[in-house]
Amino acid sequence: MKYSNTITKEISSQVNKTRYVIPKSYQQWDRLSDSIVHSLFLLSPYVTKEFLSIVDRTTYNSSLLISLWAIKDAPIYCITKNLTDALIQTDLEGVEKILADLPIAIPTFLVLFPDKALLTPDGDAIEYMVVHAAEKNNPQNSGGSSQRYPDISITPLFCEELSIHLAFVDAKPANCWKASVSLENDGTISFETGGDVGSGNMNMSKADEQFIEVMRPLSLQILFLLAYKPEIFTNIEEQETRTSIGRGFGKPSPLERSATRYPRWLGKDKVEDDREDLKRQKSGSGSHNSPVGHWRKGHWRRTATGKGRLDRKYNWIKPVRINGFDD
Repeated sequence: MKYSNTITKEISSQVNKTRYVIPKSYQQWDRLSDSIVHSLFLLSPYVTKEFLSIVDRTTYNSSLLISLWAIKDAPIYCITKNLTDALIQTDLEGVEKILADLPIAIPTFLVLFPDKALLTPDGDAIEYMVVHAAEKNNPQNSGGSSQRYPDISITPLFCEELSIHLAFVDAKPANCWKASVSLENDGTISFETGGDVGSGNMNMSKADEQFIEVMRPLSLQILFLLAYKPEIFTNIEEQETRTSIGRGFGKPSPLERSATRYPRWLGKDKVEDDREDLKRQKSGSGSHNSPVGHWRKGHWRRTATGKGRLDRKYNWIKPVRINGFDD
């Protein structure tokens, strides 16, 4: 496309004014920033209608969410494999009540998955996911522009009461998936269907549909952790990322330090917590241990709190992996 190289270079220079230093085994910033630049480019006014006509709907809608993350300068979290597995093994019964009660602490965020922690039906690793909670009463969170990207403006995403949108990207190469779940005005739940859900440049198989039904609740579970278990989010220390900087043991310059950010851990300490839970489980299980390794499902427990017990809070009853823990 005419001028595309010039425009993408300009967008890239803006994206890389701030560089994230990311722990090893997660997608590194150079690759992640390329994906962000591509998404922002699709939203720029310089893209012709002819070019957009060959971009599939899923890829465009995923780019919209990724660009929203960039415009809002939203956070990045590195989730551990153990926590990913535990959230997948946590039931979401009564999701209508959960979403109706849910306080949206952070409306937009990006989650990086460790290498091969989460695989598509074709065996490709999911590298990252962007989650956005669109609220009817807070449309400003779902659109807008920024000084960093003055030519790019996003119209606020429409929703009834609350819509959770997610876009996730695998390594084939950078194939986009899209899904959502919405809380309607009447309190019912609706799921995105048809051309608005699926994987870019692919015909959806039954296995693909089942995979999306894993990712959709996973995004909700992370939103619940943000609201009800903020202590599970911890800071990433500089020494945990040194092998990914590519500078050996040299120290970054003051200018580099000023432009450097670190993601936050999501579930870093969960391995130790789960081991303690497993020890307690085994010590009190007597002769009822099953010889076959399996999960005891987790769930969210809803309790009334506050003055007059009018507020609602959810406690995560964690799943337990029985008979063995693979690190």
